[in-house]
Amino acid sequence: MRHCSRILCVVVLAFWAGFSSPAKADVDISIFVEALSPYGDWVGHPIYGQVWYPRGMSAGWRPYTDGQWIYTDEFGWTWESDWEWGWAPFHYGRWVWDDWYGWVWIPGRVWAPAWVFWRFGGGYVAWAPMPPDVVWRPGFGLHSPRFHVDRDLPWDFWNCVRSDHFPNRSIHRHILAPRNNVNIINVTQNVTNVTVINNRIVNRSIPLRSIEQASGRRIRAERIREVDDLALPRRERRPGELTVVRPRRVESLSPGGERDEDEMINRIANDREARRQAQPE
Repeated sequence: MRHCSRILCVVVLAFWAGFSSPAKADVDISIFVEALSPYGDWVGHPIYGQVWYPRGMSAGWRPYTDGQWIYTDEFGWTWESDWEWGWAPFHYGRWVWDDWYGWVWIPGRVWAPAWVFWRFGGGYVAWAPMPPDVVWRPGFGLHSPRFHVDRDLPWDFWNCVRSDHFPNRSIHRHILAPRNNVNIINVTQNVTNVTVINNRIVNRSIPLRSIEQASGRRIRAERIREVDDLALPRRERRPGELTVVRPRRVESLSPGGERDEDEMINRIANDREARRQAQPE
């Protein structure tokens, strides 16, 4: 029955899309294909183009759960993944939920400490992956003309923890069950603050002092060491230093055009609206 449902889903999506080609990728994804193929599978998606999903994830797995948040002077709160492949999908591109594959990753060329929305307040911190129709435009910032986080982001996409647990290692041990999310969302506010400082994308969403007060300990900012070698982060972890991978092959690619981005934004927004209307009253 599930296989039949998948076939029906693909047919409906292809028909709705007018049999047009998937969203154009603005990235030569070969470096990502080479690096991520040992850990997951690449598939062609009727809306998003080539996407990747990790193998062996447990039921209920969500992005930005296996690792920890590190505060750095250069970038603010930066995600450090426990996965060997984490250098790419948590710092480039976007994650999106697919009803058949689960969470899939869409490649991108712009690096950030993490591409997530943030909520804070009432003794809680929450974060959730930004969807692909929230794009970054140099000189402008986050651009999401048809996406509203409070309206369009499902409540069970959020990862929520108590504020005093936020700076802990192995954060997955502290993430609260999704059944608590609605109540937490109601006592927190959207505080997403991703900006540019000295030509760097910086995450200033969660106040450091507030986390120090909640956790009862001083949090020392770690230094960032940027490398081109994909193997370095797993080989060595120097005290007080966070190694991040920023391959020159990705950073040197030419950006895609805004017209392609706008087409993608409209395609995704139309699909979201079609799904919303198809839901029973």
